[in-house]
Amino acid sequence: MPGAVTPGASYSTGTMASQTTNGMAIAALVCGILGIVSCGYTFFVAPVLAIIFGVIAKKQIAQRAQAGAGLATAGLVLGIIGVVISVLIILFFVLAVFSSSTTTTP
Repeated sequence: MPGAVTPGASYSTGTMASQTTNGMAIAALVCGILGIVSCGYTFFVAPVLAIIFGVIAKKQIAQRAQAGAGLATAGLVLGIIGVVISVLIILFFVLAVFSSSTTTTP
C-alpha cells in the first residue's frame, strides 16, 4: 500500500547538530564594545576583560570546534583599541595637570 507507515520505522527530521557559539567570545565582544563606547570611562576594566576573554575564547574554539572565532577576534581587537584609548586619555590628563602646575605668575 503506497504511503503506508511501517511500525517501528525511524525517520530522520533532517536537522543536523548545530555548533554552539562560545560564551567567552560573546563576552569579549560585549566588553570590547563597552570599552570603545564608554570612551575610556571604564578605563582598563572592560578593555582588559575583552582581551582576556578573547584570548581564552580563541583557545576554547580551537579545542572544542565551536563557533564564534570572529566574535573573539573582534572583541580582542576592540579591547586593544580600548586600552590604547584609555592610555591616551590618562596621558592627556597627566599632561594637562603638569602643564598647568608649571605655569608661574609673578
